[in-house]
Amino acid sequence: MNILQFFIVPVIVVLIVHVIMSSIYKDAEKKDKGFVFNGYKLSYRRSFIRSIWAIPFILLLYIAIYWFGDLTTNEYIAIGIIFMLLALSDIATSYVKWKKNEKKA
Repeated sequence: MNILQFFIVPVIVVLIVHVIMSSIYKDAEKKDKGFVFNGYKLSYRRSFIRSIWAIPFILLLYIAIYWFGDLTTNEYIAIGIIFMLLALSDIATSYVKWKKNEKKA
């Protein structure tokens, strides 16, 4: 399996799209009510709530990888730690920005 094709290229594409989308919606009005598909249009409070709601989906994804994957125990542990760190960092970042933005207003 070529790691460049299956890991590095998608990560680079996601990072480029993230930079473009965050620069487009940097000064846009953020929504705090109603449904928004694009996460860049959300307020920090709504981003925090969306991050909390993502936890069950992350757990389901991890369980699916565990059932259908053919990985070693160390690889499953590494994937679990990576998922947990990504989710916790997203939640913490959204919470800190929400509280910081709340103090400004």
